[in-house]
Amino acid sequence: MKDEASRTAWAKALADFNGLCAYCQTRKHAERDHFIRRHKGGKDDVTHCLPACVECNKRKSDLLGNELIATFGEATIERLRIYLENRF
Repeated sequence: MKDEASRTAWAKALADFNGLCAYCQTRKHAERDHFIRRHKGGKDDVTHCLPACVECNKRKSDLLGNELIATFGEATIERLRIYLENRF
């Protein structure tokens, strides 16, 4: 995320979640999380990243699909999926 457009888009993502973790929505974000990890085929751009606290980012790790839903709940994962789909 080197260019100005990416920095602006990341700042918007932080504002969209009020500086909080997109997953738990209670703790302050500390990291940029790739919704699908790059080594699992995810994109390395702001359209694919969410603010995350350390705890949630560790819990999420490399989880996908049903494991991700089991960890965070279907409503949370669906909310984040819709957010990423409609973000830009």
